[in-house]
Amino acid sequence: MDDFLYNLRTGRTKQQYNKPNNRGSNDWRNGNHKKKSYDGNRSDNASETQIAGALPEIKTLLESLVTTGNRRIEIEERKTVALESIAVSLKNFNGLNLPASVEGGLTGKSSNDKGKIVQMVKALRKKGETYDQIANFLEKENIPTFSGRGKWHAQTIHKICREAEK
Repeated sequence: MDDFLYNLRTGRTKQQYNKPNNRGSNDWRNGNHKKKSYDGNRSDNASETQIAGALPEIKTLLESLVTTGNRRIEIEERKTVALESIAVSLKNFNGLNLPASVEGGLTGKSSNDKGKIVQMVKALRKKGETYDQIANFLEKENIPTFSGRGKWHAQTIHKICREAEK
């Protein structure tokens, strides 16, 4: 504040503000004086040549990544089909009572799956099951929620029943 009043009264600034090295106001504190300046006249032909030389290799790497990704997708699809057929075979062989999620392949994401889940909830409510018991049943059967995340809760089941009545 004293400097401000001094400048106001005299109409000039104190000499301490003008740095003798002409680096700017805060360059000595923030390290800008150590940075090298970019020479705008310098030719970038060397870097352009390096980039142009690396492009075919980058393209090859990206193509191999895509190929690998596609193979992994195919492998996962084959594993899913194989596991489903194993589950059906075991059910037929031993007469196992597998959960509906394994039999029908419920994911909870398609509208058809949502309809099946809503029908299952309605049927359980007609049998006299509580909302909490239905939520626990859906969790035990590993039936995913509509969003595919989280767990089933009694409040969610109650909401589904209310919407189904409308």
